[in-house]
Amino acid sequence: MHEVDNLKEETNSKIIEGRRIVHLQTLGEQLICNKCKSILSLTDTVEEKNVGLASIFYVRCRECKITSSVCSDKYHKTADQNIHFDTNTKAVIGALNTGNGNTHLNGILSAFNIPQFNWKSFKTPEKKPSHLDRSFIFPNLPTLSESVSINSEHKVRVAASLDMGWFTRSTGRSYNSFSGTASLIGLFSKKVISYVTLNRKCKKCDKGYDVKDHDCRRNFSGTAKAMEPHAAVQLTKNNRTLMDCEIDVGIIIADNDSSSIATLRNAHDFEVVKQADKNHTSKGVVNALYKLQKNHKELTSTTIQYLQKCFNYSISQNAGSSEDNPDTYRHTNIGDGLADQKLFDTLIILFDDLAANAYTYSAGASSNPNESLNNIIVSKAPKSRMYGMSISSDIRVACAINKKNDGEIFLTSLAKKLNVSPGKHTQKYSTDADNKSRKRYEKS
Repeated sequence: MHEVDNLKEETNSKIIEGRRIVHLQTLGEQLICNKCKSILSLTDTVEEKNVGLASIFYVRCRECKITSSVCSDKYHKTADQNIHFDTNTKAVIGALNTGNGNTHLNGILSAFNIPQFNWKSFKTPEKKPSHLDRSFIFPNLPTLSESVSINSEHKVRVAASLDMGWFTRSTGRSYNSFSGTASLIGLFSKKVISYVTLNRKCKKCDKGYDVKDHDCRRNFSGTAKAMEPHAAVQLTKNNRTLMDCEIDVGIIIADNDSSSIATLRNAHDFEVVKQADKNHTSKGVVNALYKLQKNHKELTSTTIQYLQKCFNYSISQNAGSSEDNPDTYRHTNIGDGLADQKLFDTLIILFDDLAANAYTYSAGASSNPNESLNNIIVSKAPKSRMYGMSISSDIRVACAINKKNDGEIFLTSLAKKLNVSPGKHTQKYSTDADNKSRKRYEKS
C-alpha cells in the first residue's frame, strides 16, 4: 500500500482535488481512449464538470492527445425523458429516508471533502417521487376487494384506527401547525389503509407565485384544530380507495376527540361505532385524578399510579366485555388504605361514570399503530424543521407510509419505480434492518 502524508498539500492536480462518489464499474469501463484504445489516467484530467454529486471528467490521452469524457456514474431516464445520474437520485432517497435535507447532506459531504450538492440539483430528484406517492402505497387493497364477495347491495365494513399528527410541536394550549397528516390503519393487519396530508400554507404562494406555476399542496383553509375532523371524513367518507374497493369503515378506534366522531357520524348514513383508545382513556383517568389531588392531599402520586394500574388491569382482564365483574380483578392494598370518606365518595362518582361508559373502551383497542406511524413520520420530517409548506412534506410522509407497510425494503421498490437499480448493498441493508425490526417485535 502506497504511504502518503495525510497533511501534505495536494499539488499534482487542482482540477480533481478532494474525493468523489463513483460507480467503480462504470468509471473503469470508460477509462479507455475512444480513438487509440489506450488506458486513460485521471491524473491527465484537463477539466471536470460537476452535475450534482456526479462528475464528468475530460481526460487527455497520453498517446494520441485526444480528450475523452468519462462519467463517474450511471444515468437513467425519468418519466419525462430527462436524464439524471443515479448518484443524485440515490442521495435524495437516502436524505428523505433519514429525515435530512440538502443542508445536512452538504454537511456530511464537506467532512469528506466532496463538492457540495447544489440545492437546485437536490430539489430536482426530490420532486421525482411526487407522482409516485400514491401509486405504490396501496398494493394490497385490490387483492382485498377481489377476495371478498361484494355486490352493490352489501359493502364490507372494516375496523380501523384513526389518528392525526402535526408537523409543529404544540404546547397543550397552542395549536397553530400549518400542516398535518392523518392515517387510517387496519385493526388486524396493522397496515396503513389510507392517509391524507393537509397543508394550510404554501411557501411559493406566499411569495406571490401563481398557483399554476408550481405544484401547490395547499388544500386546507381552516384552523389546525379543525384538521382532524376534516381528515376523518376525507379518510372514511370521501376516500376514493375505499370507494373503489366497496369498503366502509364501520368501527373507528381513536382518541377522545368528540368533534371528530361527531363529524364522522353526521357524514355517514349508517352508525359509526366508536371505540376509545385504551391508552388515551387511561391518561384521561390520570388527569382526572390529579385534578382531585388539589382538594384531597391523601391522593398522592403513588396512589394515582396504583389506581391507574388497577384501571388498566380491569380493561385487560375483561377485554371485550363491558359488564362489571369484580371477581376477576386482582388488587393489592395501598399501604394502610385510604381514610378520607370524602375522597372515597369522589372516587366512587368518578369510576361510576367510567363504568357507565365502559362500552366505549371495553374492547381494549389501541391506536398505537398510528402513534408508531407518527413517530416514523417525525423521523422523516422532524418538527424542528419546516417542511410543511412545500411538496417535500408530502413526499416524506409517503416514504414513512411505505416504511410502515413494507419496512426498509421499500427503498428498493422506490428505486425501481424511479428507474434506478437498487444494488446489492442497498438490498442487504434493507433486509438486515427488517430482520432486526422483526426480531425486536417478536421479543416485545
